[in-house]
Amino acid sequence: MKKIIAFALAIICVFAAVSCSTENKYKEQLDAFTAALDNTKPTGAKVVTNFHSDLLGDLDGEFNITYKDDGSSEIAYSYEEFVELTENPTSEDVKKTYTGTVTVDKNGKYTDGDSLNGTAAAATGLKINLAGKLTVKNASNTAITIFVKAENTKDVIGTELENDVTLVLTKANDMIATVALSYTTLSGDVLISCAYNF
Repeated sequence: MKKIIAFALAIICVFAAVSCSTENKYKEQLDAFTAALDNTKPTGAKVVTNFHSDLLGDLDGEFNITYKDDGSSEIAYSYEEFVELTENPTSEDVKKTYTGTVTVDKNGKYTDGDSLNGTAAAATGLKINLAGKLTVKNASNTAITIFVKAENTKDVIGTELENDVTLVLTKANDMIATVALSYTTLSGDVLISCAYNF
């Protein structure tokens, strides 16, 4: 019995060591990207979204964000949504394009214009926190790939999602240059790509 317990403890210790070494493997890169986030003060961003459904096709969106000194932002947007189909739909009936401009205050509340749909809100409301619960899958000096469970999305990306997400950040000159976020829903795949302007 003592041998079984000793063996079980040894196994636990091995798994703990592997887990810790995997976590620490990318610590230097994670720290560098965390510092880059603190250094990143963009004047704007271009966010492109794509929702792909094998059954229904693609929905695309583009959001041009201007960040203001008071912490608010203005978003000029154009995005598509599927509409409720009629009995004899044409290709024009399947999608509807929404365009306009909204102002968002520093707390993420819409203060002017329409509010945006869920994917659009996720695209424009990214507030990345690399100190949250996440798993680094791969990292180099210029790119890092992170996995985030659904229950931790609010803490890590600033928007609560019902799906696990993969996040890829790139940096240049000690600042974050791009962010790409992808996740899969029951109805299709979502890709959100953001490039910052300085």
